[in-house]
Parts: sequence; structure tokens; C-alpha cells
Amino acid sequence: MRDGRVVSRWIVVFALLGAAGAGADPHPVGPTPKSLEYAVRVLGIGMTSRVTIDAEGPVLSISSTLDAPLFGGVIARNDHTTRFEPRDCDPRQLSYVNVGGILAWRFEDRVEFDWDGHTIDYRGRDGERRYAFSGETFVDKLSQYEAIACRLRAGDSDFTLNYVDDRIARYRFVVDGEEVIESPAGTFRTVRLVAGPERTELGLQGYHGRVTYWLAPEIGFYPVRIRAASRRPFRIALELRTVVRGTDGPTSELPASDHRVRPVFTIEAPR
Repeated sequence: MRDGRVVSRWIVVFALLGAAGAGADPHPVGPTPKSLEYAVRVLGIGMTSRVTIDAEGPVLSISSTLDAPLFGGVIARNDHTTRFEPRDCDPRQLSYVNVGGILAWRFEDRVEFDWDGHTIDYRGRDGERRYAFSGETFVDKLSQYEAIACRLRAGDSDFTLNYVDDRIARYRFVVDGEEVIESPAGTFRTVRLVAGPERTELGLQGYHGRVTYWLAPEIGFYPVRIRAASRRPFRIALELRTVVRGTDGPTSELPASDHRVRPVFTIEAPR
């Protein structure tokens, strides 16, 4: 069942993202999309990811549904929702839910943030755990694109992000150039971004291979393409199919909070 867990993690990492519209546009930075659809391929299995982005006052909600049909049935499915306050480059995560399964194997991960108590409660495949933090910035595999967009708009070309979803991890992102990408949704000018895991107090967590993102400024730096590979024949590919564009205004005009970003966090004993 280990292979099923690996595939499910990649469903979360890549199939729940965002995407874009028509041909190359002279506007340098566009808004966050409203909805997106991707073609996803993991271990040779074709899947479809549909993403919806909604604003609830100061809170942004991103939901994704991924399914892999085969012979009239569904062999894999994920329903993933994250809620957070964008706050420019310092998003405040509120909750994360990931429910799904592969064949007969089922899982349900839930993460809740207590910002007053500086704790993160996790309930899922690894049991129940409480993580203590000191005000760090966190993202998950959906909310990461709002944080990445802010960093790229600010001109950052080398930065790290802390993650908490199915596990805690940290990734370093490095700009690797620009490239024009053709996709089923159109042709886009993109920033090519390469990511890899970094060690934390918990060790080297998350996906251990190199991941390359092609992010389109005209759709708020959401991805047009993603490619990842680790041990052969494990390959993941994601390609934008369609997009419904968002409004002309920014996702959020909330100011960033005043805490310092700390890249290392602590963990308490499981409850």
C-alpha cells in the first residue's frame, strides 16, 4: 500500500493547483483565476483536476477535485480544500482538508491552525499530532501559489516556503529563466521555477526529487505546466487545459502581519 500513499501525496502536490487562458498577453501580471482545469498524469495514469477559487471576505478558499476514471469507474479521487488569509507575502493558513482514496484505500487529512495558541492540529493517516510554532509563515500545495506570486512580483529569485498539509516540510525555490509554453489552454510566457526539499528539525520531509514549475504572470503566477521525477519510473506531469480568469483587483489588500518569518519550527510529542 506504500505505492498508493506515494501516488496520493502527488495527487495533493500537483493535481490540485491552478491555471490559465489565451495566448501570450502584454500585461505583466494578471489576477488570480476563478477556476481551472488540468490534465494530470501520475505513473502513466491519466487524471483530471478541477480547481475553484473563491473569496469569503478576507479569506480565500481554494477547492480542488481530482479523479482518474477507468472503464466507467474511478480508481482515484481527491477532494482538497484550503482556507487562508492571503496577506501579501505572509499568508495566514486557517484550515486544510484532503479526503480521497486510491482503489480500496481511503484517507482523510485535516489541519487546523490556532493562531492565538500558536499550534497546528493534524488528524489523518499518521494519527493525531500537535505542532507548536512561533509565528512562521505556512502554505500548503494549493495556497503556495499566492505566496509564490507575491515573492516573484517582489523580484525574489531564491526563497523558501514552509508547508503543512499531509506533513510538515520546507522547499527552496530558485528562478531558472523564462520560457514560452504552449498548452491546451493557449500559449503563455512563463517563469520557470525549480524547487527541492530542505532539511528542518524533522529531517528531510516531503517529495525528495526536483520539481519544475512553469508559472504564467498573466494569470497571477498560477502554473501552466509542472514536471517532477524522482526514482524511475515515477513521473508526474501536469498541463493546463482551461481557465476562467479572475477580477482585475488583487486577491487581498490585507497587510502582512508583523511577525518575523522563521524557517525552522518545533514539534511536540504526539497526543
